[in-house]
Amino acid sequence: MAALLEVEGLIKRFGGFAAVDGVSFAIEEGTIHAVIGPNGAGKTTLFRLLTGLHAPSAGRIRLAGRDIAGLAPHRIACLGLAQSFQLTTIFPKLSVREQVEFALTAQSGLAWRMLAATPSLFTRRGVRAAAEVLLAEVGLSEAAERPAETLSHGDQRALDVALALATEPRLLLLDEPTAGMSSFETERMVAMIQRLARARNLTVLFSEHDMDVVFGISDRITVLHRGRVIAEGDAARVQADPEVAEVYLGSTA
Repeated sequence: MAALLEVEGLIKRFGGFAAVDGVSFAIEEGTIHAVIGPNGAGKTTLFRLLTGLHAPSAGRIRLAGRDIAGLAPHRIACLGLAQSFQLTTIFPKLSVREQVEFALTAQSGLAWRMLAATPSLFTRRGVRAAAEVLLAEVGLSEAAERPAETLSHGDQRALDVALALATEPRLLLLDEPTAGMSSFETERMVAMIQRLARARNLTVLFSEHDMDVVFGISDRITVLHRGRVIAEGDAARVQADPEVAEVYLGSTA
């Protein structure tokens, strides 16, 4: 299976401190790949490098064979990489449907038509239909007309995923997708991630502290510690790695 994302020797320094220190890994297309590690391991910095929010000090990032290191975030998004953030990026007063429609129009370059006094009927119908499909995919059809601020935490995260999907990504980054959720909401989010990955042939890269989630849905796991990769493989291999057990899973056996 071909690699959709390739990271080679990635470094990000802040003064004399290397938050990401020579990280290399690859993500195969159509897989669910987790990046885990204790607090301060470099996960957030790594995601910021991948999405263009930070420029690397050294190293390469290739998406579908194209070098994206240092590109602006909007250019990286246009090339097929989108992120859903741990702190949601929704507009609390707008309805769920309105937010998805505006995300779709921004992606298609039709936002000005939606804001015009007399947008074309074709444009309105097309965007409305596309929004309905996205809302159904994330389980928010019944909440379409509600203001986003009235949604539960889990549903707000689902809406944020829908906004990311509006950009039609090939690779979706999820920053701790189940953080702060109840067990019921966690189960729904996990099921949604797996469903979207299958239905859209979507490649998913996520960070997560819930090891039941990580070991339950990941095809491959990369473990970071102090900015470096200390282990990589499937769930069984990572769980059996003694260094991972010592620095992250809480065992010295």
